[in-house]
Parts: sequence; structure tokens; C-alpha cells
Amino acid sequence: MSKKINQLIKKVIQGSPFFISNTATFIPYLLYLSVTNSTQWDSFLPAILFYTFRVTGVFLLKGISSSINNDRLLRVSFILGMIGSLLGAGGFFYFPMYALSGIFLGISASWVMPLSIHVRYNEQEQGMRPITKDTYLSTLLLLLIVGGVLSIDGNIHVLLLMLIYSLLYGFACISNKASSLEKLPIAEVVRVTPEIYRFIVYFIVLLAVQAGRLLFNTQILLLGILVFSMAFCLFLFSKSLEKTTIPKKLAVFSFLVGMITNFLIFFCVIFISGTQGYENMAYLLYTPYVGGIILANIYANKVFKRIPKEKTTAFLLMGMIISFLFFLPEYTTSLAIFGISFTRSLAGIWLNKSYYVLEDIPKKQRVITKYVLQNQGNVVQQTLLISWLFIVTQFSENKLTALLNVHVMTDEKYHLLRQVKYGSVLFFILLLVSIYQFGEKKQSD
Repeated sequence: MSKKINQLIKKVIQGSPFFISNTATFIPYLLYLSVTNSTQWDSFLPAILFYTFRVTGVFLLKGISSSINNDRLLRVSFILGMIGSLLGAGGFFYFPMYALSGIFLGISASWVMPLSIHVRYNEQEQGMRPITKDTYLSTLLLLLIVGGVLSIDGNIHVLLLMLIYSLLYGFACISNKASSLEKLPIAEVVRVTPEIYRFIVYFIVLLAVQAGRLLFNTQILLLGILVFSMAFCLFLFSKSLEKTTIPKKLAVFSFLVGMITNFLIFFCVIFISGTQGYENMAYLLYTPYVGGIILANIYANKVFKRIPKEKTTAFLLMGMIISFLFFLPEYTTSLAIFGISFTRSLAGIWLNKSYYVLEDIPKKQRVITKYVLQNQGNVVQQTLLISWLFIVTQFSENKLTALLNVHVMTDEKYHLLRQVKYGSVLFFILLLVSIYQFGEKKQSD
């Protein structure tokens, strides 16, 4: 019996990095939203800080000198996550600790995915098999545990999940065999690069978008911030396309994946909680979202082997279009979330592999570069969504803060969120169809 328990613990330790890399961007955000209170703006601060650092942290990561090994940085991200989780557990007893927790967990979530992907591909090149059947089995076990705890009423589930994640981050540190780091002067480790400036700018822009709805009473000022933010982000993206050697198809898909990621993590949380209740989040959103990610990782190789290489993008776009269509009827919402999560994850896996073999970019920066473009799409979608929410609330008595509060459920809010849903789905379908038709036309030429 003791041997089986030891084997199970060993499998959980080995699978913890994979589990964390696929859930760290989503679960903490849910937890921070669950402790918000529409009557106190500072209760939104943990969610704001987490989301802001999660999206902009990758720019800081890209600005860090390649003098540091990526596997060493991966261990640093696990340590930051463990500190953030412990602070989050402390927030159950002293609320301001949630804000500090959001900073640490946000940076960790931003770094852990690109770094873990790079390390995994690097290990595969060396003949290692970092993801095994045991990894998926332990991940499934952890998903069931987290899903069960997430469904517990009251804020006790926040404390329990923060403690669970602190253990998992600790296990991930143990399983990550970091390379030795040569002692370098701080000036050599972190150099002032354009990415550092971009991190600062994007941080300010996204913080304004996230916090503007709470800190300003003047709605015109809020709208001005949103329009400026969106225009500025699109400008940076267009400039990056002009200067970069990345194929435009990969850049556009990276941007698109970032927009869809924001739709899943930001809008779907608001929509499910506002129409079905936050207490139903575990099985209506968490299960299909994470299930899509895990199944995409399991079956990606089999799926791509069956598709001709030149048809990959068309297949992914069609899958996304069909999934968004399933979002229109209410009774297929969870199926739509699963489909969008699955196809988005397939697109992410295809992009990761495509970026990893680009010879014009330093090897350590390839996957990180993909996430930089992806997070730009995330920021733009965030501004578009907040702008759409702002417009909808102008024709009702609901305030934007009430609409975004996951604990508020009213009939008017229900109808408003349905309008936002239809507008968002229509936008994505038109965008995906346009990209599909453009790709087909370019291929025929």
C-alpha cells in the first residue's frame, strides 16, 4: 500500500509542471474574482494585478538577457508561483495579501508556459520524453481534485486551492532540473532593451484598461482610455510586423490565439457567472476549458498527421468557426467552450512547433516571441470587449462594475450579457471567415 502511495506521489510530482503550465493563467483569476465586492473597488485589485502582470510579464521575460538559461528561469517562475500561492492562502486571513499574491502569480503564469514549452522541446531534441502516459493520468487526477474544490461554496475554496497550488509549485521546482547559472553582474543579466520599454508601456496601458472602470467616474474618460489603448496596441503590432522576420501567417495566428484566449478567460467567466451563477463555474466553464486543453495536448500529433500540411490553417480556422457557432444557443455553451479551447490549444501547439524551428530568431527567444505577439492580441481583445460592454451599459441602468461582478445576477444583466455574447461571437466569426478567405485566395494565387 505504501509503495502505491509513493508511486502516486511521484507521478503527481512529475506531472505538476505540465498541470501548472496549463492552468496557471486561469484558476488564480477565477479565485481572485470570487473574492471581489462591487461596493469596494479595492477588492478588484488582486484580479487586476494578476491579469495585468500575466499579460505583460512576457515582455519583461523577453527583455531579460539570454545569459540566463531558460530552465533556470522556469525554476524561478515556479518559485514565484509558490510564493504567490502562499500569499494567496494568507489573503484568506488578511485581504491585502491577495494583491501581493496577484503580482507573483501573474508574473509566474506569464513565464511558465513559454519557458516550459521551450524546455520540453529542448529535452525532446536530446532524446528525452518529458510527457508520458503517467503525466496525463496525474494531470487528470489533479483536474478532478481542483474541480471538486472549486465547487465548494464560500471563500474556503480559495484557501484550499492556494494551498494546493503552493504544493504543486513546490513539486514543480523539485521536478525541474535547472542548469547551473554563472554568476553575472546584474547589468549583464537584465539589459535595457526595447522589450523592457514595451513591458512598461503595455503594463500602463493594460492597467488603465483594467482599473479605469473602477477608478474613474467619468465615462467619457474611460472610453477615451480604451480607444487610445486599442489604437496604440494595434500600432505596435503593425510596427512589429514591419520589422520582424516572422512569417505573417504565424504572426496573425499568434495574435488571433491571444484574442481567443482573452475571450475564454475574461468574457466566458463574466458570462457564465452572470447567466448561470458563479457556483456553476466548475462544471460549465472549468471542465470544458481545461478538458479542451488536455485533450488537444494528447491528440495533437494524431490530428496533425491526418491533415495535409498546407491545409493546417484552414482546418484550425474552420474548427474555430464551428465552435463559435455552438456558442449561440444557450444549451450548447459548454460544448462551445470545449471546442474553442480545443481548437485554440491545437493552434497554439502548431504555432509553438513552427516558432521553435525559425532560424532567424535566437533559439531561446523563439517560443517567447510567439507569446509576445499572442499577448498583444490579448490586450487588443480586452479593449474591444470592455468597449463593447461600455456601449451596452449606456442603454441600461446597469453599471459596468456591476456587469463585471461575478456575484451579481439580475434579469437585466442576463439580457445584457446575451447581447454582448452575440456581438462578440459575430465579431469572431467574421474575423475568422475573413482570415480563412484571405488564406484561400493567397494559396490559389
